[in-house]
Amino acid sequence: MATMLEVSGLYHRYGKGDGAHLAVNDLTFTVETGQLACIVGPSGCGKSTMLRCISGLIKPTGGNVSLQGKPVDGVPEDLAVQPFVVSVADGAQERGVPSALARTR
Repeated sequence: MATMLEVSGLYHRYGKGDGAHLAVNDLTFTVETGQLACIVGPSGCGKSTMLRCISGLIKPTGGNVSLQGKPVDGVPEDLAVQPFVVSVADGAQERGVPSALARTR
């Protein structure tokens, strides 16, 4: 089977110096095409940070993430964000927020 996702030595730290918080530390795994992966753990263990690094929403402090053999180095340009933005603005308008103001929030 071909490797769909490869995470190697991933770590992410929030902040610098003595006040830094290490959210993900030396994480390595692969997910083959057709496999199902499940991420579980207690609150605050780094699940969301890991997913943000894998998706390209944040740049990891170190390590590598590859999706279908290509490095993940940011959010894909074709990611559909507009429908979410529109529905948030529509919801604000329903609560009486003027249209122009809703779209800037």
